[in-house]
Amino acid sequence: MRRVLVGLAVLIATAACQQPTETQPDVTGSDTYVAIGDSYTSGPGIAPAVADSGPCQRSKRNYPSLVAERIGLKLVDVSCGSATTANVLDTPQAGAPAVQIDALTESTVLVTVGIGANDGYSTRLFSQCVFAKNPGRTCGPFVNEDLEPLLDRIEVSVGAILDAVQQRAPQATVLLVGYLSFASGAPCDVLDVPADTLKLVHEAEQRLADVMSGVAQAHDVRLVPMTQLSIGHDPCSDEPWTNGTTETRDDGAWLHPRRAGMEATADAVIDALDAETSAAK
Repeated sequence: MRRVLVGLAVLIATAACQQPTETQPDVTGSDTYVAIGDSYTSGPGIAPAVADSGPCQRSKRNYPSLVAERIGLKLVDVSCGSATTANVLDTPQAGAPAVQIDALTESTVLVTVGIGANDGYSTRLFSQCVFAKNPGRTCGPFVNEDLEPLLDRIEVSVGAILDAVQQRAPQATVLLVGYLSFASGAPCDVLDVPADTLKLVHEAEQRLADVMSGVAQAHDVRLVPMTQLSIGHDPCSDEPWTNGTTETRDDGAWLHPRRAGMEATADAVIDALDAETSAAK
């Protein structure tokens, strides 16, 4: 692990002296970075799209692509829209050749994991809070009563993924990447949700973030705390990192990261790698 971290430190230091280019450069050597995740990793709607990514809707400007470009690793991006924790470990998505964990090899030196929200959390949050006809009746019961057992299951599943990653790629640096917040501010035209409901949605975001933090700590993995880092960059802010309830042409799907959010996440991943290398010295 120390050798890998030191190697990454050299790559990060070199990248800091270079301007990122629009296309991923040729990468020599066999060291790979594997990106595991769902649509908050793959980046649907952010142009340009990866031509052969199909329903996974990977963007060439998602944060894994930006990180790999900046530190000079070969990227193996298996993130996919709608992916659940089961799709990482044991149940391939429709049309996918394998589960995401199978992308790990002995040459994997970096793994980012951004998964968990599709295990019932996002579907119910959207249907009972964001797009509900009467969110005053449905959002509170979900957040106050039903959310806790759902988060308990997500905690177990994400922990199992981190264990599997560490077993399959024991020399790799592993980072758990949290979800960008879209509900940290006040309502507006692009996020037409009642203010009291939006506060409940943000509470749900924070509780998921707390689960991710606890899982990372329990499995000795560094968290990239994007929920906290993105506060103040909601869809109604002057510098939005996510879209509201409508998509922005070529700049992300609804309630998903925009290009600016992916760039901020890439910055935070690089910062986390720098912290990892400093801690290993």
